[in-house]
Amino acid sequence: SFSVFFVLFLVACGGGGVNRSVSLNGGRMLAKDAFNVASDYAHKWSSDAEFVSADNFFGSQNDDGSAERWVFNFSSKSLKKTIKVNVVDGKVLQDLDGIYSDTFKVIDYNWVDSDVVFQNLKKILNGKKAKNYWAGLSGDSWRIKCKVDGKYKWFEFDARTGEFKK
Repeated sequence: SFSVFFVLFLVACGGGGVNRSVSLNGGRMLAKDAFNVASDYAHKWSSDAEFVSADNFFGSQNDDGSAERWVFNFSSKSLKKTIKVNVVDGKVLQDLDGIYSDTFKVIDYNWVDSDVVFQNLKKILNGKKAKNYWAGLSGDSWRIKCKVDGKYKWFEFDARTGEFKK
């Protein structure tokens, strides 16, 4: 639901936790490239780590689906904890403790990468210029918030196909 997504968004932007690894080179990545790094890290943290959400941190000016930082939330039922893994330049920048809930919907399907969703966003915008992109994946949807014609607008896409929903 949107409320769970919003909570995950707030959790992803929150602070606190332990900084366990640092690399600050700042390269742009698509979500799946960053996910592979985060997933490996999360499964070292807990063997039952389950992927529950992702976002491009505070947003991006890139209209191609890439971002300088991606944040992935993984939940562990055995630990009753959630970890937020921040990936920058293909490396784990830090991990932070997240808020645990046993109601998070696990993303255990083959989701489309961020570039596919952004290509479909460009079709929806039909030549209009947008900026300040925030993208997030949770449940069965990619959601993008961007500034179009001076106003922030939300767009939702099917996470399995990349098709526009609303």
